[in-house]
Amino acid sequence: MCISLDMPVGEDGGSTVGDLLMDSFDLENEVFGKVNAIAIKLERYFAMLTKRQKEVLELLSYCYKASEIQTKLHMTKKEYADAVETIRSFEKIKVLL
Repeated sequence: MCISLDMPVGEDGGSTVGDLLMDSFDLENEVFGKVNAIAIKLERYFAMLTKRQKEVLELLSYCYKASEIQTKLHMTKKEYADAVETIRSFEKIKVLL
């Protein structure tokens, strides 16, 4: 037999099975609390990057290849390599951990 948490109970039907269950679990906090924590970490990470590094990271997120990014942003191979190295550096990404 299946019972819904929304099933009315009691003589007046003003309560549901879910209302009668005592639980401190907060789904909204569980989901959005973690999302907010991740968002804060990402904001800190992005704040450490230069405008150029953010442009490279954005194009990488859209699956552009290295040569395409270099052409699009008028970068040399060395400038691109330096930007990617900084983006991936532990000093930068440790705020995400």
